[in-house]
Amino acid sequence: MITTNRLARPNAARTSALSMVRMADRTSFLYLDLCRIEQDDNGTHARVESEAGEVRTTYLPVATLTCLLLGPGTSITAPAANALARNGCAVVFVGAGGVRSYSSFSPVSKSVALLNAQARASAVPQIRTAIAQRMLRMRFPEVAIPELNTDGTPVTLEQLRGLEGARMKAFYQLEARKRRLRSWRRRKDESDGRGPLDEVNTALNYANTALYGLCLGVICGLGMSPGLGVVHEGNGKAFVLDVADLYKTQVTIPLAFRQAKSANPGRDVMRSLRDDFTLLRLLPRIVDDLHNLFEVHDDGVSSGWDINPLSLWGSDGELVEAEYNRHGRDETLR
Repeated sequence: MITTNRLARPNAARTSALSMVRMADRTSFLYLDLCRIEQDDNGTHARVESEAGEVRTTYLPVATLTCLLLGPGTSITAPAANALARNGCAVVFVGAGGVRSYSSFSPVSKSVALLNAQARASAVPQIRTAIAQRMLRMRFPEVAIPELNTDGTPVTLEQLRGLEGARMKAFYQLEARKRRLRSWRRRKDESDGRGPLDEVNTALNYANTALYGLCLGVICGLGMSPGLGVVHEGNGKAFVLDVADLYKTQVTIPLAFRQAKSANPGRDVMRSLRDDFTLLRLLPRIVDDLHNLFEVHDDGVSSGWDINPLSLWGSDGELVEAEYNRHGRDETLR
């Protein structure tokens, strides 16, 4: 739909990094299916066509949205994808109801401070272990997480994973006892041959996928790498899983267990999830937690979209000014 009104064009002009809505102030996520995402002079919209041939257009608040989840039956045009990227909105392609994420594309942040800190943590084992310890303390503040063993040796990632596994198993058992769900166990699919998933496991799959999408949007919006994990490794969403794990015991797991008697657990958990995200102020919390985890602190002015000067690496790790022809300035080859 092309309009002739040239006065109302919120997405037509190129978005300035300084005019973007702060990541911490955005709406968490929006799930859409059976529609086409398009761009016109008035903005980005979802075009839905009914069986009777009636076409309805709904405009999307992409400038204030963290993540757009696109389910089955959706398509997106190049201008719409461009507008979403310019406005800092990540797009995740998911299965029906938001379960399972298959692919994604995300905006490119102008700030690399957190990405540099994340890369250092990935390259230096001691920093990686220290950040993994901080993550575990955030997840289980009631548990003392030691830095050293009784013999004085540093605590390893393997020991931290073992402690995390024991705490998660105990948390699941506690939630199951509250609902009198005897012999309940966590199942992600039906590959174990135990039949269809129960209501709680179904709700957990839906809720966790939405949480992954939200974390992906924040991670990409802050200029970090979703694949450069701290605890998880070898997957394009490794760091997304790391971050999402920080909030499962407070958000998705209790909410999923509340759907134990739901006739449609997937639908009901998705309806409640965004309210919980808002109630817990999860978006600004993720932003603050990532800065604290990697000890990157701004001056209170940064919105996560700072424009950093481009530099070149020097031989000893020092930075050299870029965008200049270096012929005659630097040492020549011998």
